[in-house]
Amino acid sequence: MKNKFFMMLLIITGTSAGLFAENEPVENVQPIVWEKHTIELSFGNALLFLDQGIITNESGTAEKRVLPVSSYLFLGEWRITNCLELAGAWNIPKDTVKRTSGGKVYEKYVAPSYGAGVAFIPFTFTILRKTHVEVQMGAFLFNTYNSTSSKGNFIFPSGTARLHISRPSGTGLYAGVFQAPAKKTTALIFGIGQRF
Repeated sequence: MKNKFFMMLLIITGTSAGLFAENEPVENVQPIVWEKHTIELSFGNALLFLDQGIITNESGTAEKRVLPVSSYLFLGEWRITNCLELAGAWNIPKDTVKRTSGGKVYEKYVAPSYGAGVAFIPFTFTILRKTHVEVQMGAFLFNTYNSTSSKGNFIFPSGTARLHISRPSGTGLYAGVFQAPAKKTTALIFGIGQRF
């Protein structure tokens, strides 16, 4: 009985000491220094969901289905204020897209595009002391080039919303959604970047 009592006493004493040690102020903790950045360069990918033609196994006829097309996405951003920035983008599709014509399916390249726009940052917060999170919403104007479409190159508006996470050094990553109603295109975007 005495042995159990002493064991319980040691456990309680040790636990209490640990709790008090954690609650004591730590004077040696260095404050987090968030560097001021105005430029960000990032590289990522986009999954463009486009109408594509496929051959159905049952009837052997061509039908349209929405399938993803992968592309490279380059972004350059200039922070004007804490809640506003200018941005430029360059999108280079990697895969071909399938189209239907006369009941047959053929492949063609998706035209690359470049554009510029403005982004608004309505919400920012910090988690785990060293992680800065921003909710960003933007509006862009894109232009295609080297298009093989019968319509040729054309300009189209688009909107985007993304979550941006960064560290005090400026290294960050993002993920979000891109929408272009004129092209009937929705895309998932994600990538990594560095602020300077």
